[in-house]
Amino acid sequence: MKNTLHFTLYNKKSDKKEFSKFVQNVINIGIPHYEQIIDWNTAAEMALNEEDVFYERVCDFYLMANEKKKAKDVLTYGLQRATDENYEDLKQRMDKYFK
Repeated sequence: MKNTLHFTLYNKKSDKKEFSKFVQNVINIGIPHYEQIIDWNTAAEMALNEEDVFYERVCDFYLMANEKKKAKDVLTYGLQRATDENYEDLKQRMDKYFK
C-alpha cells in the first residue's frame, strides 16, 4: 500500500508539528525500507516489484551490479511495453549501452 502523505512547511508555528511528522516517517518507514537494499541486484529486484516500474532505473541498477545481460533484458522488456512518451528515452538508453 502506497503512503500518500505530503508535508508542506509554511514558515509558521505549525511547521514544527509538520516537520516532526515527516521525521517520524523517515525514521519509521524510509530508513527501514532502504536498509533492505543490500546491493544493486536487490535494488533492481525491489524496483521491478514496484507498482510503477521505471525500466531505465532497473537497467542502471543491473549495470552497476555488473549484470549487463539482465540490464539489456529488462530494457528490452520495458521497450516492448513502453508508451509513446517514454519509448524514445528507453530506445536512446538501449542504443547508448547495448549497440
